[in-house]
Amino acid sequence: MQLSTQLSQPLSSWSFIADLKVADDAIIPRSTVFEKGWRISLTDNAVGKYYLQKLDGDFGPDVIDINQNGPFKKTQLDINTTFKSPKVPGNYIVRYNLIDPDGSKVPGPGTIYVKIVVQ
Repeated sequence: MQLSTQLSQPLSSWSFIADLKVADDAIIPRSTVFEKGWRISLTDNAVGKYYLQKLDGDFGPDVIDINQNGPFKKTQLDINTTFKSPKVPGNYIVRYNLIDPDGSKVPGPGTIYVKIVVQ
C-alpha cells in the first residue's frame, strides 16, 4: 500500500537581530514621544501581513502594523513605531508577540519588547 503525502509550506519563524533607535533601559523623560525599532530575521516563506500584538505592559499601542505597504517576502525586516512614555517615573516594559497573516503567533526566541526607565 502506497501512501500519498503532501508537503506543506514550513511555518514562518523569526529571530532577533538588533534594537534600533532606543536601547534597552534607555532613560526617557515623562510623557515623551519617542521612536523605537527592531530588526528581525524572518524565514524566507514569511509572506503576507504581519503585525505585533501587545502581550502585556502599561504603555504603547495594542497593535503595531508592520506591513503597511502590502505583502512582503523578506528575510530581514525593520519594524519601527512611535511610543509615548508614561507620566509616572519608574521602570517599564511592554512586550509584543509577532503575529502572522492567519492570526497565529509566529515561533521565535521570545517576545519583542520595549524596556525603558522614565524620569
